[in-house]
Amino acid sequence: MQLQNLQAEVFAQTGLDSTNTNNITEVQRWINITQQDIVGRWPWTFLRGEENITTVPDYTTGTVSISSGGITVTGVSTVFTSSMADGTYKIQFEGALDWYTISTYVSATSITIGTPYAPSTNLAAGSTYTIRRMYYPLSSNADRIIDIKNNNTPIKMFETDMRTLDSVSPDLQATNNSYAFVAWTTNTTASSAYYQNIMIQPYPFPSDARLLWVKTILRVSDLVNATDTSVIPVKWHHLLIWGACALGWMYKNVPEMATLWKEEYENKIEEMMLQGKLSEDDNPVLKSVDSVARGQFIQMPGNYPIVGSR
Repeated sequence: MQLQNLQAEVFAQTGLDSTNTNNITEVQRWINITQQDIVGRWPWTFLRGEENITTVPDYTTGTVSISSGGITVTGVSTVFTSSMADGTYKIQFEGALDWYTISTYVSATSITIGTPYAPSTNLAAGSTYTIRRMYYPLSSNADRIIDIKNNNTPIKMFETDMRTLDSVSPDLQATNNSYAFVAWTTNTTASSAYYQNIMIQPYPFPSDARLLWVKTILRVSDLVNATDTSVIPVKWHHLLIWGACALGWMYKNVPEMATLWKEEYENKIEEMMLQGKLSEDDNPVLKSVDSVARGQFIQMPGNYPIVGSR
């Protein structure tokens, strides 16, 4: 059912004026609240997604120089790119372990860092450096990570936390085949290209370009246009109506009707959970021997010791 069909049914069930602009806005909001409530109740199979992350090897081409207390990095024979200034890359200079976030791309031979260069002496021309991508953003529709697999190994990468990782490798120097990751953050910088995207930090940092296969729970967008259709399976679209009707009757200050619609909504959610799998293939279930019917005698293995006879 499209958004316009859902709205029409809510108007029909609640008796609200469908020509009132405020009512139209409210009903759309109730439908979207209900949709978000449903998708947040369970890791539904219809929300499963997958994507690939292409890792980036360290970049060390050319040489650089920078003044003490300065933020402008000047390169020679470098090929800096604008993507290096997207907030996920850091640079380390010869002779120091510090990593500086690259904040601005100026040209192929010039970038700036977000924190002034700390050493008391200038970094002379001809010095080496390392640019490393520290964080890898997932797509904007990824809400949670199910798991990540390193296809080249192949292994399922295990999740660790930043405190544990920092205790194992506080200097961020290790590069190799990645076998672990940290779900670092959901980007909260509104101006970032990856605003609200989940960011991961692999460990060890990848030493080459390879694919990481990420399985996710998808983030659901609100229904906005009249012809928008919910990601919820069609056979459960009536739940969007029932949940919106419960909110509508509360809006009309008729609590007994709101309670009735809410109860029906909750009961149907339970049924939806019971039917929430894609396959009806049975899994073996171990039960107590006393919970199943059996004959008088239980067949024992051939080498089972005989204690007595009957």
